[in-house]
Amino acid sequence: MRIIRDKTDNHLNMLADLSRAFATSINLRSTLNDALADIAESMQVEAGSLFLLDNTHENLVCHACYGPTDILNLSIPAGTGVVGEVVAKRTPSIAQANTESGFSGHVDLVTGFKTRTLLTAPLLAGDSCIGAIQLINPIPATRQFDQASMEALRVLASAAGLALVNARLTKQMVNKAKTEAEMAMAREVQQAILNLKPSRQSGFAGINLAARQVSGDFYNFWESGSETHFCIADVSGKGAHAGILMARVATLWRMMVKQSMSPPDILSAINTEILETSYRGMFCTMVTGIRRGNELSFAMAGHEPVLQYLNESFESFKSERPPLGITKWAGKPTSHLIDLSQGPAYFYTDGLTDGLLADGSTFEREGLQKLVPEIYRIPAEIQCQAIARKLTAHGGALADDLTLVVATGV
Repeated sequence: MRIIRDKTDNHLNMLADLSRAFATSINLRSTLNDALADIAESMQVEAGSLFLLDNTHENLVCHACYGPTDILNLSIPAGTGVVGEVVAKRTPSIAQANTESGFSGHVDLVTGFKTRTLLTAPLLAGDSCIGAIQLINPIPATRQFDQASMEALRVLASAAGLALVNARLTKQMVNKAKTEAEMAMAREVQQAILNLKPSRQSGFAGINLAARQVSGDFYNFWESGSETHFCIADVSGKGAHAGILMARVATLWRMMVKQSMSPPDILSAINTEILETSYRGMFCTMVTGIRRGNELSFAMAGHEPVLQYLNESFESFKSERPPLGITKWAGKPTSHLIDLSQGPAYFYTDGLTDGLLADGSTFEREGLQKLVPEIYRIPAEIQCQAIARKLTAHGGALADDLTLVVATGV
């Protein structure tokens, strides 16, 4: 639908119509073409074009054209030709094609169109110039562009520039809101896959704080009779791709736990599955285990060291296998066994150790080892909250997903 239907010299009406058209535009390219056509017909010219600076500001690209020749998507180096000069100086101009040194005549050579006179005005938005509108050859041929014509186009171009910037910002806001809604939905689906609240009797607790709406970290629990199965994992990368692989790994883990597979067998099977289905270089670190009373057995794949607090010191368990999805394994990972009645165990992702404190320093494993002796006697859930608070109390954004699982004696 065309923007302006009343082709009079009432430029105030045209300004209002331009602003309204851009504000309600669904297709900016179509709106630009309509706006240029209305301006060209109102000012009675043979042809016209609307150029916008590209993202690099190194080229001017034609986004709309009017008249007998189609130069849509034509790109010229910024700063060259009459259009480039107007954009650079941010002032309108009237140029005669046969006398003006800035006129290249390249388009005329390509299209066969005969340019006599050019009226060009910058598209201004505040302190920025985003392009220019150029009108060619007034009708009839005996008529000339004058100061009044230049002032009229200057005003219309300024209004169009501001309206275009506002339309772009509105579109960006709409797209952002749509993306955020989709990511929030993905987060809900992600949370639905996981069991994040084990029973208090299990002696487990966990916390996951996402750097973005969709986390690449996760933890999970599965209780069956006297057994509690658990896992904690960190998928490489962030955002949607990490979330998709996270959902895949979490689903595989649940299926294998229900089949009563051992922790080393679970990790080996998931590693094989990820390698076969190819996730374009993505990988996942993981710890999974089974708890029976105070006896906890677990296996690791490329994950951060597991810490157990024992008699005012720490015992560290390191992974002997690389992360899931990198390479085939020569054998199953080692199964570790600890007694939680001797002290709590801490499972975490690098989002914890790499997390930033209020002074800008990183928490590191040493930060966890310094904090644990002060809190290890309190319930696991409160320990998780206390540790996470160290990295969030200052209000700064998380650089990476932060995930922690604490297992205490029962």
